[in-house]
Amino acid sequence: MKEEEKNKKTKELAISLIGWFAFILVYIIAGSWGQSDIAIIRSLSPYALWLGIALFVFYQFLFVANSRIAKAFKGDLALQLGLAALMAFFVYTSSIEAANNLNRVFGIDASAFPNALRIMTLVQVFLLGKPLFWALLIWSIIAFAYFFLFGDNEKSWQAWIFSISGITVSGVSLLFIYFLLGPEQLSKRTYVLARATDFYSNVNCAGRPVSGNAVFLGPEQQRILVDDTKIPEISWIQAVTARNEMFEKVQLPSSFATYSCTDKNTPPSS
Repeated sequence: MKEEEKNKKTKELAISLIGWFAFILVYIIAGSWGQSDIAIIRSLSPYALWLGIALFVFYQFLFVANSRIAKAFKGDLALQLGLAALMAFFVYTSSIEAANNLNRVFGIDASAFPNALRIMTLVQVFLLGKPLFWALLIWSIIAFAYFFLFGDNEKSWQAWIFSISGITVSGVSLLFIYFLLGPEQLSKRTYVLARATDFYSNVNCAGRPVSGNAVFLGPEQQRILVDDTKIPEISWIQAVTARNEMFEKVQLPSSFATYSCTDKNTPPSS
């Protein structure tokens, strides 16, 4: 086998392993760690999810870069610069969309929910990759069919793994996007996520008794937004990955009361 062909097969195997590792991080490890009884393991769960989604996007780019499509680029440097620019666009666009979702749900600036904003930005990166997942799925099916019909099974096992990893990763990801992250479900998940990560059950607002969960507003932290809606106990990782049935009893509030913490006599606004 030619040295060039050996290198290509080695790259395909390495890329496949990255895809499988991302798959395990997002769909298995992050969820199980988030529900662990051990505090240290629970604290590592967000990093597992973030790393998994980042590797998912990286895997998509590598898959394309190692295919015939890469020949359209003038060398590796141009390809790397193009992928870096595309990734920067993904993150920038996703952060804007995540902020818009939080604004639609709560009616205030997303800066009040920094933890939810960071997590939802990564979820939006995942959603923004939907066209790439479709391209990856179609390309992988074509590659699988080609090697099944014309490939040498003894020499092309890396290519088999390469195509099967693409089918599995992209197929499951598309199912996750279409069935769990639709517009209505995304709003509910955004709401529950913010409640789990940015709201506090005990808030000291200038001696004013606060009924419900609250989050401080603005850089001076002199106002609070209060939400007394009763919702099921859902962790942040469940807010991202749980099945839709868990959110059936979650109803988005139509408005939220805000209080000033500088004057007890100030009536609430909504």
